[in-house]
Amino acid sequence: MIEEAMNLLEIRPMKSNDFTAVQRIWNESVNQGEVLYYPLTEEYFEKKFIKNAGCEPENLLAAEMDNQIVGFIHGVAPETFPLAKSGCAYLTCMLVDAAHRGRCVGKALLETLKTQMKARGAHTLYISSLNPVNLDWRTKT
Repeated sequence: MIEEAMNLLEIRPMKSNDFTAVQRIWNESVNQGEVLYYPLTEEYFEKKFIKNAGCEPENLLAAEMDNQIVGFIHGVAPETFPLAKSGCAYLTCMLVDAAHRGRCVGKALLETLKTQMKARGAHTLYISSLNPVNLDWRTKT
């Protein structure tokens, strides 16, 4: 089953028409209490992932299966912002649609991002609250 799913999975740069699906996945994760982010709006997404210094469109990846977006990942490449440690990339976020978890979607997204970051000179991929994208966190209520 997992191998079948992997054959149908495409990891590619996110397109502008993917936003609605990404927003749904993000906000479902927020509403389920799985992440401490605020709900995603188009304005917030553009501010943090498109217009943010150091964010490059090729580092925002979507996972597509059967013409449906089932996950996404974002990372920041080495040397793209002033405080980056040499050779270090940063994982900003990765979310997979609940119905597609356990099918290696997250693994495929992460491996693709790692490959891209290695090609940019990264030897380390950090997961840190000090990520340059600086996503806003909310307290759990």
